[in-house]
Amino acid sequence: LDNFLTVSYLYTRTADIWKVSVMPSDGLDFGPPSNATVSIGFANTAPTLTSLTLDPASPISTDNLQLDFIYDDAEGDPLVTAEIEWSVNGVHVLEHDNSLTIDAAHTAKGDIWTVRVRVSDGLDMSPWTASSPRNILNAPPELLSFSLGPEDATTISQLEVECTWFDPDEDPLIDVHI
Repeated sequence: LDNFLTVSYLYTRTADIWKVSVMPSDGLDFGPPSNATVSIGFANTAPTLTSLTLDPASPISTDNLQLDFIYDDAEGDPLVTAEIEWSVNGVHVLEHDNSLTIDAAHTAKGDIWTVRVRVSDGLDMSPWTASSPRNILNAPPELLSFSLGPEDATTISQLEVECTWFDPDEDPLIDVHI
């Protein structure tokens, strides 16, 4: 890099020590050299989470919980890692760490789920950002089958409705509206 007045940042790295020596010349003789040294410091800003969403906003026990987040990095550094921690009823659930989705099979009516996230650009971590809690609500019962009979009904036949149903929360059948 002799005879250059500037050095692009593309040539420098953190902790480099750059030395320069300058000697003036009048074309006939060189004057005494002057020397300078500069240490390349560390310049990085931790990334930030600009958005964290946990959907759906009012989940029922048959809904998956879906995490989405957006981050920003002042230097434009790419996301290197994201740490995700899920909690149910205030207790950290290690088996779900770093998952973007919680399958409905792992939730139950009455659970209160939260998630917190932090991201890294490979140099610094953002602070933790937590979601608002999601209370898992009751899932409605499902009608599996029903019939009206008898099939060969006449004007003197007593008609009957038969049905089978399933409740994902295992709630007892209280009433059937016909």
